[in-house]
Amino acid sequence: GIGGDGRGFGVGISMSSRGAYQLKTIRYRETERKILLQNLNGPCPLIAAANALILEGALALPPECQRNAVASTEDVVNLLANRAITRSNDNRKKEYEYHLNEVLSMLPSLQHGMDVNPKFTDGVLGIEFTTNLGAFDLLGVQLVHGWLLDPQDIETCSVVNTKTYNQLVETVIAGNEAKALIESIEEQIRDKQKELDTYLERGSCSGGKQQDEMQAESNDLHEEVINLREKMNELSSLQVQSEVANTFLSATAHQLTYHGLEQLHKHLGDGEMCVFFRNNHFATLTKHLGILYLLVTDLGYANVPEIVWEKLDEVDGNTEYLNELFQKPPPRAELKPAAGPTIAPELLLAQRSQAESDYQLALAMSKGTGPQQMD
Repeated sequence: GIGGDGRGFGVGISMSSRGAYQLKTIRYRETERKILLQNLNGPCPLIAAANALILEGALALPPECQRNAVASTEDVVNLLANRAITRSNDNRKKEYEYHLNEVLSMLPSLQHGMDVNPKFTDGVLGIEFTTNLGAFDLLGVQLVHGWLLDPQDIETCSVVNTKTYNQLVETVIAGNEAKALIESIEEQIRDKQKELDTYLERGSCSGGKQQDEMQAESNDLHEEVINLREKMNELSSLQVQSEVANTFLSATAHQLTYHGLEQLHKHLGDGEMCVFFRNNHFATLTKHLGILYLLVTDLGYANVPEIVWEKLDEVDGNTEYLNELFQKPPPRAELKPAAGPTIAPELLLAQRSQAESDYQLALAMSKGTGPQQMD
C-alpha cells in the first residue's frame, strides 16, 4: 500500500517516544474547539481522526492539554482508545473484543502514518481492509479517498477492473518483465523458424526412413514455434495492460481525479466529518454548503487564526485558504506561515508539567487548602 513506514510500538498503549502536538483554538458550529496541529511526522492519521471527532463534538482533549495548548501522543492515543472501548462495549460480540485488542495495540503506530491500499473502481470507501482500517471503523470515522477511475474510460477500466493500487503496480512490473522476455522469445522463434525451413528443404530431397525422421523433427519444431508464439501473445497482452496501467498511474499522480471529487461530493453530507487520504497524507475533510474543505493543521499556521480551512476543488493542488466561517480572510500584507520564533510542541509539552503544578497549587491555595505559612 501507500503510506507510513509501518513502525509500531508492540502490544499495549505504552509510548516509546513522546510525540507532541500543539493545539490551535478555532470556532466551529458556534463552539470553541481545540484542534491538534501536525508535528515532525507530518499530517498523520492519528490527528486527522482525532480532529474529526473533536469537531463533531464526540471528543474533547483533557483540560490540562487545553490549558497548556499542547497534547502528547499518549494523550491522543488514550482519548481515541477510550472512544474505541466505549463503542466496543456498545457492541458486545466476541469478534469485536478481539478486534478491539488488535486496534488498541496498533493505535500508537498511527502517529507515523499507515499503509493504505486504495481501489480505483470501488467508490470513495474502496480501500483494502487491514487492522489499521479497522481502527477507523471502531472509532466511527470514515477513511475516504478520491483516486477514482472514471467508468467512461472503458479501455483503462478493462485493465484496472477491481485491482488495488498494489495489484496495479504488480501489473506494471509484470509488463516490464514481459517486454524483456518478448525480445528473447522473438529471437528463439527466428532461430526455430530457420531450423524448420532447413528441415523442410532437406526433407523434400530425402526419401524413406530419413524423410520420416526429418518429418517428425520438423513437426516438433513446428509445435515449439506455435507454443512460443502463444507465449509471446500472452506476454504482449501483459505489456499492453502494463502500459495502460502505467499511463493511468502517471496521469493521476496527484492521487485525486475529477471523478473522485464528484464522488466525494455525493458521498459526504453537509457538516459530516471524515478522514481524507491522498499522497501519503491524512487530513480532516468536511462539506459545508455543498463545498469540500480540508482542515489546515500545518504547524506554520499555528499563529494565523484567520486560516482554518482549505478548499478542495482542484486535483492539482491549487488551493484557497479560508477562515473558521469558511470565508476568505481579510487581506494581510501576505498570507504565509507566521515568521519569527515559535516554540516547538516538544518544548511546550516539557513545560506543561511545571505549568500544571503551578496551576494545581494556585487552585489549592484559592480553596484554602494550599501549603500553610509558618510563623
